[in-house]
Amino acid sequence: MEALRDPKTWMLIVYSLKSNIPNGGYTSPNIPSYVSNYSSTKFTSIVLQSLGFSTLKTYLIAMPLSAFILIVVLSTSFAASKLKNSRCYLMAFTTIIAIIGSALVYSTTKTAPRYAGLCLMGTFSAGIPLQLALVSSNTGGFTKRATVSALLFVSYCVGNIIGPQIFFSWQAGNFKAGSLKRDTEALELSHTQAEIETEFPDFTDWENRHFRYKY
Repeated sequence: MEALRDPKTWMLIVYSLKSNIPNGGYTSPNIPSYVSNYSSTKFTSIVLQSLGFSTLKTYLIAMPLSAFILIVVLSTSFAASKLKNSRCYLMAFTTIIAIIGSALVYSTTKTAPRYAGLCLMGTFSAGIPLQLALVSSNTGGFTKRATVSALLFVSYCVGNIIGPQIFFSWQAGNFKAGSLKRDTEALELSHTQAEIETEFPDFTDWENRHFRYKY
């Protein structure tokens, strides 16, 4: 119940759903081509083919896109491990970059800017491992953490189900105040109480006054 009442849960769910709608179309195959107005190819392939490339060249040109996304995912994950409380900033940054890439693909028909746009679009996927790290860092208690993780998995799946339905081949062309309050409370708690709270394995982040959020 606490997981459902926690605004962090719903913020992460909305983020997961919104980011995985484009993921469903960008990386996943669509409905089989025998269904009217749908294509069995990925959105990236649709865009590349619309630029006049053959099927073979489309696959070859798409390979650097995956390499670029891998570099972005590794770079942001490394940065998050080195820079304290940077995950939300990195998630926002990669999402903004992806939006810029989408705008490039949508607004131009030239090969170079469209290809650059496709590269930038994939940066949103770097937010997925950062989001999972936020759950581990900001959710106390096994039960609550498992509930939040399950809800995120559902939102991930729903987003990936919705995504392929909206890409058509014929369209080719902080809790800072709370943390400060807890720091003040922690000075007033006895060592005995602190040990009880931190040792009890299923204390949630709301119940454990020594729990600190990371962003």
